[in-house]
Amino acid sequence: MGASLSLAAAAPPAISDLSVGDRQGLHLTLYQDNRGLVRESYRFHHPAGRSLLRLDRVPAAMEPRSVQATFDPEGIRLLEQRHEQDLLTPRRLLETYLDKQVVLLFSTMDGGERRLPATLLSARDGIVVRAGDEILVNPDAQIIFPGLPPGVVSRPAVVWEIEAARAGDALLELSYITGGQNWSTDYVASLAADDRMLDLTVWVTVENNTEVAYDNTGLSLVAGQVHRAVPAARGMLMAMESGGMRSRGQQESAFTSEQAMDFHLYRLGRKVNLPAHSSRQFVLHQARSVPVHRRHVVSAGGMFLQRRGPAGDPIRVPVESRLEFVNSGDHGLGLPLPSGIARVFQDQADGGRVFLGSDRLPGTADGETISLIMGNSFDLVAERTQTDYRQLPGVRRGYEAAFRYDLRNRGPEDMEIDIRDPVPGDWELLESSVEFSRPDASTLAFHVTVAAGGQTTISYRVRVK
Repeated sequence: MGASLSLAAAAPPAISDLSVGDRQGLHLTLYQDNRGLVRESYRFHHPAGRSLLRLDRVPAAMEPRSVQATFDPEGIRLLEQRHEQDLLTPRRLLETYLDKQVVLLFSTMDGGERRLPATLLSARDGIVVRAGDEILVNPDAQIIFPGLPPGVVSRPAVVWEIEAARAGDALLELSYITGGQNWSTDYVASLAADDRMLDLTVWVTVENNTEVAYDNTGLSLVAGQVHRAVPAARGMLMAMESGGMRSRGQQESAFTSEQAMDFHLYRLGRKVNLPAHSSRQFVLHQARSVPVHRRHVVSAGGMFLQRRGPAGDPIRVPVESRLEFVNSGDHGLGLPLPSGIARVFQDQADGGRVFLGSDRLPGTADGETISLIMGNSFDLVAERTQTDYRQLPGVRRGYEAAFRYDLRNRGPEDMEIDIRDPVPGDWELLESSVEFSRPDASTLAFHVTVAAGGQTTISYRVRVK
């Protein structure tokens, strides 16, 4: 009797494999740094005593230290969690069978086969085997292995060892972080023929670049840069998704936005399928007839002084063409807009369509103004000339300088132009032919209107200490 009990105690615990049919819930929360948080639950039956639970539908890019597993009822005790990641590959198989017997399978000229026992000597920079008294290098044959090495698996898996006082049904709640998942935003804008309104469609592209398919999953997207220090990131990520499987009464196919600490969370109000190694696009938002303002900006950039002399030649400065609009609920927007590429098009009277340009739209909160650079204006010309320079006596780096802007409008409409010149150091405006403003400590700004077919000249003098 004693020997019988000893043998029973030494027997390996029973193992149960979780299947898709056991899954009770699934939700993905994706971030914009090629990371995703997977949360899923499984119903399973367990025996009394110790047993093993195995899940092999996890991605190879899973972060093992991020795995969190809880069991309901609480009477189940989690003893151990291990990760099987020694994946089966041709290279791994060859390394395992070094100095061991294999079989070489040759094809014969008459269409038959010939088998030759051999010992695998090396798999580095080619295959080397010993067959009898001969050494063969890269033999023209298939290699037959006697079996799979212990511990090598065809796909990654997580195994839990649990202990229960009695047999019964239980629920596993599982979450983990994985690489290979990402989302991004694209904006497609259609500008009206009069340049005063635009229609905007916000697309999100969801990428699942893992080898695991996520079918019938809930989907959330987090906008913002999450800190990746391990302890803080894990706590933050889990807190964001708490309650993610509960129904929130959302509309059938719309994303809803909510605050998640200092980030924004977008939830899709329906389940989706994300096959392995795939991407899908969803409409995040659409807005019609958003008022837009055309703006033209001239900036000397890092060039303030053209030369340390009395005068210089005119320098052509590009005139940036921009489109600006407000992220406001009054204009069909008013939601936190994630960062992404905005592409602007315009329909023509003859049925054609013109691509006007693209720019990166930064993450924009409700109520903020969006400014998109479309390129440089063809009809607006700006030339900047340094007309004077003199060193200030007794001041080592002090000087006075004068500049002139010649602005020409070769188009059919009056155009407003903003000039923004960066002025270094401690400076004072001594003279100006037009009104000016000082948006910040190092910028001198002018706002002028140039009539259609006309030109305007502005000039100013500054003292820099």
